[in-house]
Amino acid sequence: MSSRPHRVAGALLAALLAIALLALTPSFAVVALLRDAAAPPEIAKVLPAAKEQLHKTRGFQWPAGYYRYLATETRTSDNLVVLHFEYRAYPFITASRAYLASRCKPLEQIDPREMGFGWGPDSESELTYLRSRAQDPCP
Repeated sequence: MSSRPHRVAGALLAALLAIALLALTPSFAVVALLRDAAAPPEIAKVLPAAKEQLHKTRGFQWPAGYYRYLATETRTSDNLVVLHFEYRAYPFITASRAYLASRCKPLEQIDPREMGFGWGPDSESELTYLRSRAQDPCP
C-alpha cells in the first residue's frame, strides 16, 4: 500500500515532463529547421553581436525568442549595409522583420552596436529612405 503514493507521484511527474517536452518541441524544431542564411565572411563574424544588438533594441521580449539572419543588402556607392533578420517568439508561428543598417562604413568595419535599426512594417519608410538617393553624401 505504501508504494501507491510513489506510483501516483511518479506518474504525475512523468505526465508533467511529457507536457513540458511537448510544449518545447516547437523551439527545438525552429532551431533545427530555420537556420541562418549563408552570410559573407565579414557578416558571419558579427552575426552574434548583431543578434544581441537587436535583442537590446527591442525592449521586453518573450523569453523564448529566436532571431534568424535572412540576408545582407549592400550598395558600394555609399557603403550601405542592411542586415535583414526575422524574430520569432514562442510558439514560433509568426515572424516579425527587423534590420540593422549602416552607411558610409566599409563592410569589413561595421559594428552592430553602431548600426541603426528598425522593426516590423512601421520601419519600412525608414528603410526606403536609407535606400534612396536623398541621403547626404558620405564624408
